[in-house]
Amino acid sequence: KKFVLPGTSLIEAVFRILILNNNKPMTVSEMEAKLKIAWASVIYLKSYTNETILEMLNSQNEYFIIKQD
Repeated sequence: KKFVLPGTSLIEAVFRILILNNNKPMTVSEMEAKLKIAWASVIYLKSYTNETILEMLNSQNEYFIIKQD
């Protein structure tokens, strides 16, 4: 239930959300919706818009999470 915490980085949060989704592919919109739920109580600003998630997925990251075409 508290797997994606407010202090979790965006890439770590996406990684954890994918694990909670049984490591099945998700759309960026689905990821954004899950982040919105997980971070609903965050009092400081976190950016998890489609654009931010896409930028992260198009960049190299330590989890090797990429956007599939």
